[in-house]
Amino acid sequence: MVRTLSGRYELLEPLGRGGMGVVYRARDRELERIVAVKVLPAQMLRDEDFRARFRRGASLSHPNIATVYDIGEDIGDGDPVPYLVMELVEGGTPADLLRQAPPTPNEVGQIVAAVLEALEHSHGREVVHRDIKPADIMVHRAGGRVRVKVMDFGIAKLMSETATRLTATGMRIGTPSYMSPEQADGKPADARSDLYSTGCVLYEMLTGRPPFTGDSTAAVLFGHLHKTPQPPSQLTPALAPFWDQMLATALAKDPRQRHRDAAAMRQAIETGSAAPTTQAPPPVPPPASAPATRLHIRRASKDQTATPAAGAALRDTSLIDTRDATLTLRAYAEHGNSGSRERATRGRNGQGGGGALSG
Repeated sequence: MVRTLSGRYELLEPLGRGGMGVVYRARDRELERIVAVKVLPAQMLRDEDFRARFRRGASLSHPNIATVYDIGEDIGDGDPVPYLVMELVEGGTPADLLRQAPPTPNEVGQIVAAVLEALEHSHGREVVHRDIKPADIMVHRAGGRVRVKVMDFGIAKLMSETATRLTATGMRIGTPSYMSPEQADGKPADARSDLYSTGCVLYEMLTGRPPFTGDSTAAVLFGHLHKTPQPPSQLTPALAPFWDQMLATALAKDPRQRHRDAAAMRQAIETGSAAPTTQAPPPVPPPASAPATRLHIRRASKDQTATPAAGAALRDTSLIDTRDATLTLRAYAEHGNSGSRERATRGRNGQGGGGALSG
């Protein structure tokens, strides 16, 4: 039996599931068109601030932002079911592209530049996405042209608003593999947090993996907070040096060291990706108020090797409890420090292993 919401939207088949709900292909009986319907967790109805953000996100209108048609709740026999109706975007996510036909660096530049155009529009209206990740980006390639749509601005937080009741309980909106250091540290997100997350997506599209991986949320968050990602050219040797420079700025720990805004990051990508690969463009300068961020090569350690299941979970989770993650993160850091001290002691006592680290 086909389930129908509010007597209007027939849910035909599930398209995907994430931390913020389940998305269905659906038919709008009234307008006779196929749409996408996201059924949201019931508890979100109790947060008026959260609902207000959905309405604000739904008001965005831009060619690179998926259009929201309707917001409502189905009043059936049980509890009310909140839902969001939006345009059904054909194509695949960046993760799909990497599995099927990996894009060239120039195509990656086009895709990410389109994402940044969407962020220019939303940030100009004081709407921060807070959860940019591959699952929220749809790419349609046809006839040599690329069409990009960014979705889920409905969970964005207005820059001018205070934290919601949901946030106050210790929950944070964001996906660990693409979460900015300030979000990982439980601090408020702003437009520069979106730029960092976009940088993480860019890094993965160029190298095939996120900048930080691990077998736990704590390991990934620790990377965002304290580690330096391996330069992408070390993972994809054919890349021009420009991409190392670009991502050193985009993934700076300090938000003040990142690009000034989405427009500046987009312009840098468009200029750099269009340059000949044999001659790298000039380095991307960080803001004058902050020192340049330096990348160095780091061998992958055990905490940077995730199983496919663990990696997928870290990339798809949009809502995490940072109370638990913070405690685990602290323990993770202390364990790493104690391990270093123990290895140093063994070395001084002649109990070291078969090799030594230098540098």
